[in-house]
Amino acid sequence: GQIPTELGLLQSLTYLDISYHEHLTEATIPSELGNLLSLKTLDMSHNGLRGTVASELFGLASLEELNLSWNVLSGSLPLSLGLISLREMNLSYNRFTGMLPGALGSLESLEVLQMQNNRLTSIEQGLLSNGNETLSSRLSTIDLYFNRIDSLPTNYVRLPSLSSINIAFNSIQGSLPMFKNVAQFTLTANQFTGSIPTEYGLL
Repeated sequence: GQIPTELGLLQSLTYLDISYHEHLTEATIPSELGNLLSLKTLDMSHNGLRGTVASELFGLASLEELNLSWNVLSGSLPLSLGLISLREMNLSYNRFTGMLPGALGSLESLEVLQMQNNRLTSIEQGLLSNGNETLSSRLSTIDLYFNRIDSLPTNYVRLPSLSSINIAFNSIQGSLPMFKNVAQFTLTANQFTGSIPTEYGLL
C-alpha cells in the first residue's frame, strides 16, 4: 500500500506515528506531509519505505522529533534545513548518500543525530568545525558508524554538551581526531595514521 497524500490536509496534526507496517515496503513518503506545519513528532520507522525524502519535509519549523530509521530511503540530504525546533533526528539504517550537511550544526535545539548505517561519504564543513559560528550547543550524541566517510572537517570546535560520538566502521584517514569532554568516543575500523594524541589522557 501507499501512504495517503490526504494526510497533508490535517493542518492541526501534531503527532504522526506510522511505524512498523509490513505492508508499506514499496511505499514512498508523500511530499504533502511537508504541509503539516503544526507537526511536532513524525515517526515512520521500520517500514521499508523507498525513494527519496521530499525537501518539504526538512522545512517543518515546528518538528521536534523525526524518525525515518530502518527503511530503504535513498538520495542526499538537502544542504539547507528549516528544522529550527528539531531535537532528535534519526535517519539510521537507510541508504542515504553524499554529504552530511553542515546546516545541521546551525539547528540550535538539536540534541541527538543518528545517521548510522547509511552510505554517506563526507561531512560538510560546519557540522563539527568552526566554519559555522552558530554550532548547536545542545548536541550531545552523534552516531555515524557504518558509513563510507573518508575524512572529517578540520578545525574542530568544542561542543559543550557533546557526550557521545561514534564514527566507527568508516574509511576516515588522517590523524586521530580530538573531541574534548566526551564520555564515549568510538573510532573502531577506520584508516587513521600517526600516534595517539597525549590529550586522550585528559578526556
